[in-house]
Amino acid sequence: KVKTLIIHNVNPGYVLPKEMKFSEATAKVETVIYVGNYIDESGRLAHYVLPPGGAMEEWGDYELQKGLYSIQQPTLRPLFDTRSFNETLYAWSTKATAVPAKVKSAANWYEYVRGTWKSEVFPKAPANAKGSSFEDFWNHVLQTGAVATLNREKTSPSRSFNAASL
Repeated sequence: KVKTLIIHNVNPGYVLPKEMKFSEATAKVETVIYVGNYIDESGRLAHYVLPPGGAMEEWGDYELQKGLYSIQQPTLRPLFDTRSFNETLYAWSTKATAVPAKVKSAANWYEYVRGTWKSEVFPKAPANAKGSSFEDFWNHVLQTGAVATLNREKTSPSRSFNAASL
């Protein structure tokens, strides 16, 4: 029933038990795309093998816990004419037939991430992080790496931490 299978950052051809018949199931898939550094067990099953960009080459963002947002910035330009997995997924999604306006309006992955921060994080940010404009806020986030949209003192952490373990 799977038309396209994208495998990224894992090698199921190696780690799954033979009883699961992964290679037999993969043979029934119309398009198998493997994003990895090597032609390994899963790479040999794929129709297309793409080199991944490194984490130091890409933009990204995370909600570390409710109301705590972090930005990931590239520290290197893409090496060897590769692009990040996120940039690749973004490029593919713009070619799909049913694409949200938010995706279509961005020129690239960076613009998509930036647009998300503008529309979803910036309105929730406290006044001291906002500055006078989104540009001020964006520059603040790029310098600090994160922004809390909730009062951290009034929210309980998503997990407990035993300080004595240090």
